[in-house]
Amino acid sequence: MLAEPLLTQSPSPKHSLLVRLCGLGILLVTAAAAAIWLLQTSPGSGNGYGVLVTGYGPFRNVTRNPSGEVARLLNGSCSTDGSTCIHSVVLDVSSAGASLPAEILRRSGRRWRAVIHLGVESVAKGLKIEVAAANVAAREDGPGWSAGHECERTIEASGPCLLAATAPLNLEALDLPLPGLPDGSSRVAELWSRDAGAYYCNEVFYRTLSAVRGDPITGGFASSATPLGTLLPVIFIHLPLTRVAPLPLSAEFVLAVAAQLSGTDLMSPVYPDSGESSPDDDS
Repeated sequence: MLAEPLLTQSPSPKHSLLVRLCGLGILLVTAAAAAIWLLQTSPGSGNGYGVLVTGYGPFRNVTRNPSGEVARLLNGSCSTDGSTCIHSVVLDVSSAGASLPAEILRRSGRRWRAVIHLGVESVAKGLKIEVAAANVAAREDGPGWSAGHECERTIEASGPCLLAATAPLNLEALDLPLPGLPDGSSRVAELWSRDAGAYYCNEVFYRTLSAVRGDPITGGFASSATPLGTLLPVIFIHLPLTRVAPLPLSAEFVLAVAAQLSGTDLMSPVYPDSGESSPDDDS
């Protein structure tokens, strides 16, 4: 059961012209409208629930971004009863891309069970789950933000310096099992992180959390851990390069997190041969 099509935020020449003539806002509005239309008209959209998974496309020297590739792999994965499906969006590495998920949540009308943002950390030796986002807008020439850096408030001038993840982190055990994989050296270590960086990974996380906390946007999964009516669970996972963890391994980890957050038995997709032997480029 598939929730196609996957949205890849890649502006057409017409959209690019509008951006040049009218500014960045045109791309954001156009991309948001396209994303909402695709999500509303995709199979499984009806009365079902969705888990929004986002990743990024290539940037700088990262020609294969595992976050976008894992999002593609998981797009259309549904629970056995078809009540919940993953809907993936591959974002531009830009402020417009970082703003798009919040617009989708505000305007799609879909009932969401969770939001999982994905990014790549080229120096990571394992998966990293981010627990907070900083009010620091992405910039190409700035140093990486860290927990000891002064709060800049460059995303929202009146917003708090930090926003905590709304996902119930007690569900994300440090020894979260990876389905189908034996214990041992092949397991990718999971690490908690309080520093999502100062690039678009942090920015998308902050913007989505701000939308969920500010509107507010509630989730649709009722359990003792996440009672109905509580804030929509939002989490960010940094993935390592594919030479550290093959795409199917990272995808299964993300799928397990999605299943825990949504309280469903999301089925694994069929993973194609992704050429894992080819090297990644570093950022």
